[in-house]
Amino acid sequence: MLMKAARLHDVGTSFRIEDIERPEPGPGDVLVRVHACGIIPNMKNVMAHYAEWFPYLPLLPLPAIYGLDSAGEVVAVGDRVHGGTVGERVYITIGYEF
Repeated sequence: MLMKAARLHDVGTSFRIEDIERPEPGPGDVLVRVHACGIIPNMKNVMAHYAEWFPYLPLLPLPAIYGLDSAGEVVAVGDRVHGGTVGERVYITIGYEF
């Protein structure tokens, strides 16, 4: 099954909207159909100068999908996940432990 994704292939270039294979969740994963996602207003500028501005941070392997504060619906749940259910509406954030 295919899904749409905005992917960056090379630093300093534009994102491309592409049809890619939908991933299968691993045992500890939740697959979310994203309905809305934020992106910082100066993302193109950041990506053009990523290595220069953030030399201490690793760059995701390219092509990469970027976004933050995503919201959507659970479409699949790995067999080791407890508490998530298909159809549940979710908000995704990073860097926090609950």
